[in-house]
Amino acid sequence: MRLAIRGPTKLDSIALVLALVVGCSSKTELGQVTGTVRAGGQPLANVLVTFVPQADGPAAGTRSMGTTDEQGRYQLRTEQQEAGALVGQHKVMVEDWAIYQAPRSPDGTVLSMPRPRFAPAYSDPLHSPLTREVKAGQQTIDLDLDSGR
Repeated sequence: MRLAIRGPTKLDSIALVLALVVGCSSKTELGQVTGTVRAGGQPLANVLVTFVPQADGPAAGTRSMGTTDEQGRYQLRTEQQEAGALVGQHKVMVEDWAIYQAPRSPDGTVLSMPRPRFAPAYSDPLHSPLTREVKAGQQTIDLDLDSGR
């Protein structure tokens, strides 16, 4: 009688990777972050704030975001909907969502572009001048943007 020895299948490889990810994952430490976004001294409503960790390893992809209210206040949550942001250094991006409230034609074309409320570099992950450190515990991180076109 001959025994057939089979090599690992694609399904075996997937199961191994999942076991390693689940088995090796550890709870990352988050700092609770709130703050206010201002440009020219005025609070900015309807702005998306994104903190991108400047770290290596599996936690490096754990971005945190928050949208400002009418008083320019935001609170960060991870993409997994946990309150806070990964402890450590972050590149910070700020995106103006005013475009989504701009008047549109029936086919969806923007009829009137909103006036820029701050420099476009703040929205660019490669050129944003903003970096902030998130520490363990509760903290306030206010962002003051230069207004620009």
